[in-house]
Amino acid sequence: MWTYDNVNSCLTVLRQHQVGGLESVTPNDICSGRLKAVLSLFFALSRYKQATKQKVAAAAAQAAVAGFAGNHQQQTKVEIHAPPADMTNR
Repeated sequence: MWTYDNVNSCLTVLRQHQVGGLESVTPNDICSGRLKAVLSLFFALSRYKQATKQKVAAAAAQAAVAGFAGNHQQQTKVEIHAPPADMTNR
């Protein structure tokens, strides 16, 4: 009975995290080892992980662009120095 309760709790958490594709997956199917349900669960987790990685990468790219724009504006300082006296044209 513990296994059923654990699987049910896991499926509940996954649904709360809006992992799609679990509509037809039940704890009984997973505990019974029904291949279609197990594969559906793996596929749903794989898609969720991929979508999460893409969101994180997009957010990191946005942050990098924003950081570059901020740093670029701060680093646009130009310094002009006179050449040393011994290197001037005569």
